[in-house]
Amino acid sequence: MMLLLPSNLPVEDSLRSSFSNSMKLMQRVILYTNLFFKRYVIIALSIITASIIKAQNNQSTLDKSESKNPPTGGRGATPQLGIVFRLDQDSLVYASGFRVIGESVGRMLSPSLTEEQFQLNLERIKKAKCKLYLCNVFFPGTIKIAGPEVDEKRVLSYADTVLSRAKQAGIPFIVLGSGGPRRIPDGYDNEKAKKDFIGLCKKLATLAAKYDVKIALESLQSSETNFLNTVREAAEVVRGVNLPNFRLNADFFHMARENESPQSIIDAADVLAHVEIAEKQTRSMPGVMGDDFKPYLRALRKANYKGYIFIEANTTNPNNDIPLTFNYLSRQLEDVYAE
Repeated sequence: MMLLLPSNLPVEDSLRSSFSNSMKLMQRVILYTNLFFKRYVIIALSIITASIIKAQNNQSTLDKSESKNPPTGGRGATPQLGIVFRLDQDSLVYASGFRVIGESVGRMLSPSLTEEQFQLNLERIKKAKCKLYLCNVFFPGTIKIAGPEVDEKRVLSYADTVLSRAKQAGIPFIVLGSGGPRRIPDGYDNEKAKKDFIGLCKKLATLAAKYDVKIALESLQSSETNFLNTVREAAEVVRGVNLPNFRLNADFFHMARENESPQSIIDAADVLAHVEIAEKQTRSMPGVMGDDFKPYLRALRKANYKGYIFIEANTTNPNNDIPLTFNYLSRQLEDVYAE
C-alpha cells in the first residue's frame, strides 16, 4: 500500500522560501561586491592619474628651472659623447657606446649633391642607429668667407641650401671651421676682417634661424688658418654676432696646439654650445696615446656645459680605436664629475 503526501506540505514550502531568500541574499552580495570593487577601482585610477599629472607638472617645473639654472656639476650633469665618423660605420659606432654621430657637409648636405643623391642620404640617415647630430666643414675651399675676396651672394646662396637640407635631415648643428675659406691674405687688416666676418655671420645666423639650425664657430690652429686661432678670439666674434643660432665650438685639440689655457672655456661659458676633442700629437682618438683631458673637462664642469663632447680625430684602426676612445673618455669624465 503506497502512502501519498500532499505537494504543499509546510516543510517543502519552508525549503522553497529559504532557497529563494538565499538566492536574493547572494544577488545582493554580488551587487554590493561589484559596487564596492568598481568604487575602489575608480578611486585607484583617480589616484594613479593624479600622481601622473603631478609628476608631469613637477618634471615641467624642473625642466624650466634647469633651463634658467643649469646644474653645476655632478654625475647627472656629465656631458654625453659623440663622434665624427662615416655614417656607413654607424653600426660600429653604436656598438662602441655612442648614440650620436657627426658627418661632413660635403658628403651629406652640399649643393653639389643632386636631389636624388640627397634623398638617398636622407634614407641612410633615417635607417642609422645613431642620431646624426652635426655636419662639419661647412664651406668648401672654393668659397671664401673672410678677407677681401668674399662673394657674399654666393656664400649665402650656398649656405641656404646646406641649412635647408640640414632641416630636412633633422640635423641641429653645423660646425663652421673651414680654415682655407676663412684664411686672409698676409698683412691684411685683422680688425677689418673680423668686422666684415661678423657682418657675414649675422646673415648666416639669420638663415640658420629660418631653418631652426645652429651654427657653431670653431677656432682652428694656426697651421690650418691665420684667422681666429683661439677660443677667446672666436668667442669675441660670437658675441659680436649676438644671435642665438650662432654659437661657439671649443676644440681641445686646437686649444692644445695653440697652448690655450682651459680658462678660455670658462670665460666663454656664455656662448659655448659645442665641444670637440682629439689628442695633441697626431690628432689621434683619445686613449690611443693616453692624453690627459681632465684640466679641460674640469673647465667644462665649471662652465656648466651641458652639450655633447664630440671626438673628431684620425684613426687607421677604427675597430679598435672607437670602442677604446668611448671607454677612455667615459672614465675621465666620470672621474672629473665625481670630484
